[in-house]
Amino acid sequence: MPPSAAYPRTVLIVTQYFWPEPSAPSVRYAAIIRTLRSLGVSVHVITGVPSYPSGRVAKGYRPIGFQAEDHEGAHIQRFPLLPYGGANKWLRLLNHGSLATTSMFGALRGVRCDLVIAESPPLPLAISGIAHARRAGVPLVLYVADKWPDVAIEMGALHEGWVAARLRDMESFAYRSAWRIAVPTDGLFARLAAHRDAGPAKTTLLPNGVDPAVFHPMDASDPEATRALGDLAGRALFMYAGTIGQAQALATIVDAAALVRDDPTIGFALVGDGPERARLEERARALGLDNIRFVGAVPPDRVAAYLAFARATIAPLRDVALFVATRPAKVLPSLACARPVIFCGRGEMAAFIEREGCGIAVAPEDPAALAAAIRRLAADEAGARAMGERGRAWAVREFDFGAIVRRWWDALSAALPPRARGT
Repeated sequence: MPPSAAYPRTVLIVTQYFWPEPSAPSVRYAAIIRTLRSLGVSVHVITGVPSYPSGRVAKGYRPIGFQAEDHEGAHIQRFPLLPYGGANKWLRLLNHGSLATTSMFGALRGVRCDLVIAESPPLPLAISGIAHARRAGVPLVLYVADKWPDVAIEMGALHEGWVAARLRDMESFAYRSAWRIAVPTDGLFARLAAHRDAGPAKTTLLPNGVDPAVFHPMDASDPEATRALGDLAGRALFMYAGTIGQAQALATIVDAAALVRDDPTIGFALVGDGPERARLEERARALGLDNIRFVGAVPPDRVAAYLAFARATIAPLRDVALFVATRPAKVLPSLACARPVIFCGRGEMAAFIEREGCGIAVAPEDPAALAAAIRRLAADEAGARAMGERGRAWAVREFDFGAIVRRWWDALSAALPPRARGT
C-alpha cells in the first residue's frame, strides 16, 4: 500500500534496544513499525547487536561487524557494540557510547529517509540520531523515555561532577537539535516543557501501550512455563516480569518473600535478567528462601504464557522523586493479561491503579507493605480475578498501542514540513 501524501514515505529509527531483546523500547518500536507499515511507510532501523539485558550476544549474531536483516517489514542494520550486563557505571557508559560511535558509520554512508526517530536513553545515541537526521537533511523526533542524567544521579548511579555536566550539555544539545520530542508520561512532559531547550511547543506525548492481541488471558498450561516454574506453578504465584536492574528495587520482592515464607501456598517468580540478578539470587540463598524462583529472560511474545500462572504481578520502583512521573511499561502487559498489579511506587501509575480498581498500590521499597498486599490477594482469588478483569478492560480501552501510535503519528505528520511528507 503506497503511503498517503500526508505521511513521510520512509522513516529511520535509531535505538539501542530492539527486537529480539525483552525491553520496553522493543515493544514500543514493534507497535510503531506495525502502524507505519500498515500506512505504507517504509521503515529502516539502526540498532546494535542484541545483548540486553544479560550482556551476552544473542544466539545467531556475531559480536563484531555489520549485520543486516529484515523483521516484520522493517530493514534492520545492526552495528557492533560493547556488550555489558553488569552494574559497573563506567562499563555501562562504554556500552552506551560504543553503539553511538559505531552507528555513526551509518550516517557517513547515509540512509535515505524523510524522518528520523531516535531513542534516549542512552543519551549518547541521541547524537547518532542527530547525525543521521542532518546527513539526510530531515527532521528529528527524539523519544525521551527517561530524563538523563537526572535519573542516574537520583538513583546514585552517577554523581554530580564533570561527567554529569558533560551529559547535561549533551542533553541540551539533543533537545535543541530535535524538531519534536516525544515522552511517555504527563510528568515527564511537564519537565521537558519547562526545559529551556525543549519547551511545550516541541514536546509531544506518546504514552506506553500494549497489544491486546499479543497480551491476553490464557490458560495456565504452557509446557515451557510449567517446567520453568516447577513446583511453584501450583501456588498463588506473585510474578515480576522485566529487567532485573537498579531502578526496580527488586530486593523489596525478595524481602517480602521472606516475610510470607510461613505461608506454603504463596510463591514468587522473577522472569527476566539484568545486572542485579546475581546479587538478588545470593540474597535469596542467604535468607534460605525456597518460595522464590529466578526464571531468566523470555522473549516478549512469550511473557503472556508465564503471566497466565500469576495470581498477580509486582511492579516495584526505587523511592526517588523522578519516578513519581513514571508509568512502567511492564504494568500494561499484566493488565492486558487480566492479572492485577501490586504497584510499589507513587505518582501517576499508583493513582491510576487505585482509581481503576485493578490492583493495589503500596509505598516503594517497603517489604512489609508489599507482604501485606500479597497476603490479601493470596487469600482472595475471586477478588484478584475481578481486579484482573477490570485491568484487562482498562488496558484494551485506554492503552491499545496501535491506536495510541496512530493518533500520535497523525498529529506529528500534520505538523511536518511538506518535504518531510514526501510532497
